[in-house]
Amino acid sequence: MDDFYLAPGSPMDDSDYIVTATALSGKVRALAIRSTNLVKEALRIHNTSPVATAALGRFLTGTLFLADTLKGEGDSLTTNIRSDGPLQGMTAVADSHGNVRGYCLEPVVETTYHRPGKLNVGAAVGNGKLTVVKDFGLKEPYVGQVELVSGEIA
Repeated sequence: MDDFYLAPGSPMDDSDYIVTATALSGKVRALAIRSTNLVKEALRIHNTSPVATAALGRFLTGTLFLADTLKGEGDSLTTNIRSDGPLQGMTAVADSHGNVRGYCLEPVVETTYHRPGKLNVGAAVGNGKLTVVKDFGLKEPYVGQVELVSGEIA
């Protein structure tokens, strides 16, 4: 039997990765992110409760999705949720190289479930606002803000 080697970052090893694909002359774009190790590192650093870990992991991954459009060396994207749930909100900052960092305002909250095994992230986040700031190094950054439809972060 031949030896089998995995290239770092391949889908069969345990590395995190971002995969992008385009079609129809760039009119259609797909993006997939594996962020298991990112979430584990956030848990290690912030010692978050299970529901806070799930919310922060989703939030960091979502920030990476948005930041994938950044191209310039100094470009950054900041996402911020302020909410009335126990977590009170989260902040994340990503750059054009796929680096991201973030935190929950309240990293340890009671973990509740929709049903056994299904965390109730929506209740932990609650109602509030999402703010996205894209900074391209110009005079003023682009800022957008929207009300959260639910506290569930997809």
